[in-house]
Amino acid sequence: MNYLSARRAEKAFIDFRRLCNEYWASNETSTEVRQQINHLLPALIEYARELKLSIHLLQGPPPAFSAPTLRLNVLRAVLEQEHGYAVIGRQQILDFVDQCIGATRQARRKGFWHLVFPLWWIIDIPAFAIGVPFKILRAVGFSDEVEETLIAHVAKLVMTVLLALVVIGLALRFGWAKYISEILKLFGR
Repeated sequence: MNYLSARRAEKAFIDFRRLCNEYWASNETSTEVRQQINHLLPALIEYARELKLSIHLLQGPPPAFSAPTLRLNVLRAVLEQEHGYAVIGRQQILDFVDQCIGATRQARRKGFWHLVFPLWWIIDIPAFAIGVPFKILRAVGFSDEVEETLIAHVAKLVMTVLLALVVIGLALRFGWAKYISEILKLFGR
């Protein structure tokens, strides 16, 4: 997540926290606030995914029952607290939202340094280029887990090697070798 996305995400989570408190203060009767919460949810779920935060809470049945474990979305639980085997408490939901706000602030600080310090660009630009095919796969409907499979990791390795070979080829073709050797001397090689 870059600096600007982290700022947008932080603002969205802070607004969501405020809306949660307003909704609960109205004894869950305000349809306008409920509508605003519903409009924010898709963006918040996407931000949490980008931050690599799990938005699901696993809830098992009481020990005497043999029922499946449920995956409950903590953000959606604002509107449906009595979903599952037990009520998800308001404080538990607010704690999760606060953790999301903290994660966005951390991502914003990290993103700021990546934005202003050019040496990070050497890492960020190739990482973005290698991640583009997976962003396309997610956009056409594949699950988020497609990027974490063994085949995806092998594909990333192959793309990294190919990208390095292209850069080396361009460096040799345009006479950048002397600049590359100077840069390597800076790193002690």
